[in-house]
Amino acid sequence: MKKVLFFLFAIILLIGMTTGCTSNGTSSENTSGQQIQAKIDKKYEDGIDFKVQLSNVKTAKGTWTVKYYDKVQVLKDKGASTIVGYGFGDLGGTDKPNKENDIDLNVNFTGIADGKKVTVDKVYVVTKEEFNKMKVER
Repeated sequence: MKKVLFFLFAIILLIGMTTGCTSNGTSSENTSGQQIQAKIDKKYEDGIDFKVQLSNVKTAKGTWTVKYYDKVQVLKDKGASTIVGYGFGDLGGTDKPNKENDIDLNVNFTGIADGKKVTVDKVYVVTKEEFNKMKVER
């Protein structure tokens, strides 16, 4: 019985190590030392644009995956930076950061940066204060 329990524990530990997950289940992989910068680029009456970019990179090409609320956008064959937009109608019809809690923007870049294969993740917290101080573009 002890051998069976030890074997099951070893398998669970091995699976956790090979998936790159930490104890809280979030990905800890950043294969390059690169970082992602994210910010609100523009706010409109009906939506919001975010600018996401790799820091200190001359050239890059790859796939950006950006999740805001439950809406995921996958942008393939993009460079070191890109703009991604979300309409408030797509997010349940409301500018929720303005009315409720802070919201996470989950960003991933997978591709080639300065000739090296990279995978970089970032969680950018969109605060109510930051959202409210942005002027609405006309």
